[in-house]
Amino acid sequence: MPRRHHSAYTVEQSDFVAYVRIDQDIKQTAWKEVGKRFREQFDVKRVDSAVQALFQRRKTTIPDTDRKGRLQFDDRDQVRMIKVSVTTDWKAVGLLSAYPERAIRYSWVTDKDKQKVKEIGLFRQQQLDDATERQRKRRNEQFQPSPQN
Repeated sequence: MPRRHHSAYTVEQSDFVAYVRIDQDIKQTAWKEVGKRFREQFDVKRVDSAVQALFQRRKTTIPDTDRKGRLQFDDRDQVRMIKVSVTTDWKAVGLLSAYPERAIRYSWVTDKDKQKVKEIGLFRQQQLDDATERQRKRRNEQFQPSPQN
């Protein structure tokens, strides 16, 4: 049977599956329910096993944070990433824990969950914006002609 070619999944679609499966505690729910919600949300025809495979491919590398949930950056202003085990750190790879700055923007995240992560989500988004600005300034400085003496 020829292989079907679907467009690649988006970050939002991957986040949705993690949110439904982890943050909404549907771990024990059949993948059939997760797939149904996915198809309803994104109006795409993906079989349940494809949605499950998307979840299994989701990276177990998440942003490194301090005890207050603030992002940690390297000397190039890139977010430091850490590897976690899905079996021992199940909640860590959920959308609300790993990417609260994205969770607060999605229409499909419940208001209750958005409220839980709003403060840290807004703070982390500001951290990311500030890091991007510092990177931009460094790039611009590299291309500035040096003053002639």
